[in-house]
Parts: sequence; C-alpha cells; structure tokens
Amino acid sequence: MIFGKLAAVLLVPMLVMIGCGRRADLPNIILISVDTLRADHVGAYGYEKKVTPSMDRLALEGVRFSDCRASAPWTLPSHATMFTGLYPTDHHAVDDKVKIREDAPMLAQRMKSAGYKTAAFVAHYYVGSQYGFQRGFDDFHEGEEVAADQIADLATRWLKKNRDKSFFLFLHFFDPHTPYTPPPSIRVKRLPPEDDWIRGDTADVLHVVNNENDPKTKTLLDGLMDLYDGEIEFTDQMIGRVLETMERLQMKNTG
Repeated sequence: MIFGKLAAVLLVPMLVMIGCGRRADLPNIILISVDTLRADHVGAYGYEKKVTPSMDRLALEGVRFSDCRASAPWTLPSHATMFTGLYPTDHHAVDDKVKIREDAPMLAQRMKSAGYKTAAFVAHYYVGSQYGFQRGFDDFHEGEEVAADQIADLATRWLKKNRDKSFFLFLHFFDPHTPYTPPPSIRVKRLPPEDDWIRGDTADVLHVVNNENDPKTKTLLDGLMDLYDGEIEFTDQMIGRVLETMERLQMKNTG
C-alpha cells in the first residue's frame, strides 16, 4: 500500500499515517475499520449526500483505492486476514466458533516488536480477544456493539496519555451495522417526520426483503437508507474527533 500525508483506504479498512513519535523512523499509525460501510455511501466514492466529510478529507489528502476486495463477506474472517495477511483457510477463523490459529503472526505483534506502543478499541466481540485479536496489543479494550462516541472517547483519552510515544492504534466502529439507530439529532435531520414509524431494526429490513409488493416497502427502504446514512454520519463525526485530537496534540506528519 502507498500512503500520503493523510492516507486512507475507505470502506474496510482505513489506514492513516498522521504523525511521528520520538523517532523519525516510526510514524504513528492508526488503523480504522468501519464495519458494514458501503463504498457507495462515501463521498470520496461518488456519494452525493454529505455524510462522510472526515473520511472524504482523508481520501483527498492521501491515496484512495478504487478497486478493493474483502477476503470474506463478514467481520471475523475479513479482519483476521487484515491482521495476519493470510487467507481465511490459512488463519482458520472462518466460523464464529473458531479463533485465529495461535501460531499465525499478528500485525500488532509485529508493530510492538518494531518499537511501537500498541492499543486497540473495538466495538464488537468478532474482533475481540476470544478470537485472538488481542495478541500484540499493550492495551486492548473490547465490547459488544459499543457506540462510536464511546470508541472515540477511549481513543482520545489514550492519545492524550501517549502523545510522546510512537504508537499503533486500532479503532473498530460498528454503528453502520443493523439496527440503524443514529443519535436523535441525526435521526431527525435524516428522516422525514412522517416516517417516524420506521424503527431501523432487523424486522424492518426483513420486511423490505420479503414484501416487495407491499405499498409501504419503498417508503420503508428509503427510511432505512436515511437511518443507515445517519449511522455513517455519526461514525464519521467520531473519526473526525480522533483526528482533531491528534492535530491539537500536534501529532502531525512530517513526511
């Protein structure tokens, strides 16, 4: 991969190199994964609605990849490939009852061996310790469907405490996954008042899938898209918070 001043691979994952620690040869690195984020809902990939200004900025100032392929269609094996560089058949985490094989080299282990302070804040157990993702991290915090603002809070506090370190930081956001429940301030902005009956849960999604000819299906689908955009917008705002914290702490790239 090639990275510029503020570089990003949007969708999954995003890798951002923006800063230097005490040693000039160890730039700070943040790996940001946004679960279930569609490329066609990101401005940098042509989406016309203003949903992702922070991600768009990263793409504008860095390198945007237009042809990306995931190694698997769901969270666990896809992230396991990111962290091991192995195909799912090689790292073995192809089922939610199977963890990454213990002798597989992990990215965080390599980063720690290179001299980095390592930390991760993850929003779902599919990227958690029960599958082996904690290996190599000095600080590892995990939860089950943790909201984006909580991930951002943890990350910004950690950054302030480790501002003098060369670090590798992994952030995993889960908000664009169902159910689509953005904060009320964003929901009101995105969803018309007359569509307030739309919950954004799995039942709504299944209704759209199974009731193509129902008169309310089109309205429901449009509403779900609005709520999905709301979750993306909220996540993008929290990514922006993390980047702003780095800028305030003068963690700027010198290259």
